[in-house]
Amino acid sequence: MNETLADVVGYPFAGLFVAFLGTALPLAFWLDSVSYVASGLLVLTVVIPPVVRSVGALDPVPGWTGIRGDLTAGWRFLRHEPVLLANTMQAIVAQLTAGATIALTPMYAKVVLRLGSLDWTAAYAFLETALGIGNLLGGFVIGLLGAKVAKGRMVIGGYVVYGLAVVGLGLTTNLPLALGLAFAMGVSKWSSSSRRRRSSRNGRQAT
Repeated sequence: MNETLADVVGYPFAGLFVAFLGTALPLAFWLDSVSYVASGLLVLTVVIPPVVRSVGALDPVPGWTGIRGDLTAGWRFLRHEPVLLANTMQAIVAQLTAGATIALTPMYAKVVLRLGSLDWTAAYAFLETALGIGNLLGGFVIGLLGAKVAKGRMVIGGYVVYGLAVVGLGLTTNLPLALGLAFAMGVSKWSSSSRRRRSSRNGRQAT
């Protein structure tokens, strides 16, 4: 919820901030770094109780050996959990599209869209805002329909809608239509990830 609200509020504010700074844009990175310092200071205030080791607990293996062992153990667990395995494979493919879209969106706003007098940085901020609003509303939609719609169909539908929306972005130069497609991407991301989150929780409980 915090992440989604940060998207909805942060992207429009960032667009105005960039337009206001003009040639002093590097200042934005300094101000952004302050937020990470503040986050680090907040983490320092977290009190973690001491860990009580159970009898026979294994110490973690350091270095690449430990990483390889963790990956092997995770793969062995997934092989016996068909739901988690299917969601993991789907997520790998989906994240390739999501990552490419994130990287290409600024240039898409700058080069492809017909903006008229609107600056491309503002268009980019609007696109990300539409995506954030879709995420926010998508959460409420899933809450209302989650108990009535089969989870498998919901996940498949979410992936299909997200993919079609990305294709639509590549075929249009119209900003309002692109904003609608970005909104659809935000809503569909919740649909495609709802079962994965539930499966991940079940997997953690099992382990």
